[in-house]
Amino acid sequence: MRAPPRWQTLDIARGWAVIAMIGFHLTWDLAHFGYIAENIAWAPPFKAFGHTIASSFLFIAGISLTLAHDPKINWRAYLRHLTRIAAAAALVSIGTYIAFPSAYVFFGILHCIAAASVIALGLLISPWPLALIAALFFLLLPFFFSSPFLNADLWQWLGLSTREPMTQDWRPLFPWAAPLFFGVAAAKFFIKAKTDKTETGGPIAFLGRHSLLIYLLHQPLLFAVFSNLGPTAR
Repeated sequence: MRAPPRWQTLDIARGWAVIAMIGFHLTWDLAHFGYIAENIAWAPPFKAFGHTIASSFLFIAGISLTLAHDPKINWRAYLRHLTRIAAAAALVSIGTYIAFPSAYVFFGILHCIAAASVIALGLLISPWPLALIAALFFLLLPFFFSSPFLNADLWQWLGLSTREPMTQDWRPLFPWAAPLFFGVAAAKFFIKAKTDKTETGGPIAFLGRHSLLIYLLHQPLLFAVFSNLGPTAR
C-alpha cells in the first residue's frame, strides 16, 4: 500500500532540528578529539543549545503524534512507531555501552520519546487543557521535589534524583516529557485540520523525514572520521 502523505511543515521543522543536532555533535566531537578547547562542549551556552535542540525534537514529536492519531488512535501505526523508537533507543544504549561503558546512554532522548508517547496515549483522547496541565506538571515537579531514594539506578530515569548520573545523554521523564506534552496541547489547540500534506518539501524536509536514521548514523560516522584523521591538536 502507498504510504500516506507527510506534513511538510513538520518535516521542515524536524529537518532544521536535525541540522542543529549535527552541528552540536560535530562541535562536541571536535572538543572530544582535541581539535578545539574541551571546555567548549561543557560551557553553559553550548549546553543550552543542546537542550533547545532536544526540546525541539520532543515538541515536534508531540505534534506529530497528535496529528497521526486524529480523530482516533490508529493502534497499528502507533505500535509500529513505538516499536521503532524503542528499538532505536536500545541500539543507542548498546552502542554507547560499547564506546563509553562507564557513561553509556541508559535514558536519552529516544528513550524519553518512547516513554512519553505511552503516557501521552491518554492525552490524545482528552481535551487540550489536560495535555497542558500534564506538561506543566512534568516541567515543574523537579523544582519542588527530589529524593536521595531516587538516586538508585532503578529510578534515575524518572529525573527526580538529587544527583545527575554519568551518561552521554540524559533526558529523564521529569522534566523532558514536558515538551512532548506541550506539543500535544499545541496540536490540539492550534491545528484544526491536517491541511499541510505533501510528499516533497526539498532537502530540509528530506532530513526531517529520515531524522531517526540520521540520528542513529551520524555520530558513528563522525567518530569514524575523527578516529582516522591522525594526531589531534592535544
